[in-house]
Amino acid sequence: MAELHEAAPLAVGMVWKAAFFYVVLLVLLRFMGKREIASYAPLDLVVSIMLADAAVISIEDERIPVLVGLLPVLVLVAAQLLLSWLNLKSPTIRSVVEGAPTIVIRRGVVDEAALRQQRMNLSELLSSLRLQNVHNLEDVEWGILEPSGRLSVLPAASARPVQPRDLHISPPEEKRPAYLVLDGAVDRRALAETGRDETWLADRLKRAGAASPREVFLAVLDPSRGTLTVQLRERRGRPGRPIAVPAVSEADAPAAR
Repeated sequence: MAELHEAAPLAVGMVWKAAFFYVVLLVLLRFMGKREIASYAPLDLVVSIMLADAAVISIEDERIPVLVGLLPVLVLVAAQLLLSWLNLKSPTIRSVVEGAPTIVIRRGVVDEAALRQQRMNLSELLSSLRLQNVHNLEDVEWGILEPSGRLSVLPAASARPVQPRDLHISPPEEKRPAYLVLDGAVDRRALAETGRDETWLADRLKRAGAASPREVFLAVLDPSRGTLTVQLRERRGRPGRPIAVPAVSEADAPAAR
């Protein structure tokens, strides 16, 4: 009991520092910009690991004050932001830090020298092609290995899907769907962007069989089709089926025009 009593202040200090550095790292990583882990450049990955290590060292060692432990974290973030700014301004620095794209497939032919340079074997290349639904090298006009390690594929003209312009068709412009209700909560910002209000939404949800947004799992407005698709919550373990209701009824159609 005596040992537990003596260790209590240390435990409280570690918990407090862990929570503090968690919030700090969350804010700093958000400030550094959005990027998926899979698309990290090598330097991004190194900085992320160093940030975590710097925080852990400060959390584990009770002799290190919080502000002192925060100093290397801030220095790393400042260095990363400075280097990111230099990457934007200087193509030379960007090519040195992040690397340059490498062509590994040219008109259906694999460039063996480029694969060796990138230390990529043929099995990895074929796997990357299959992930993009490409199963025949003859269907690839250009295959480019990006600095992030992802493979970009430009299909051959004979293998690419038919486009509307190939048929001399001008399809109508696609409009972005608006997710108005997510898990029972109304997204008022998305609703306002559509130019509609909660009275309109309540009327459409009622037509779909929902007395209130709390009974709705998902509601999506598709401006291109002019419909609001509503999926109700599960009832008695059975998932609700999507129900499409007109976004504009006959009664308010003249007002909309």
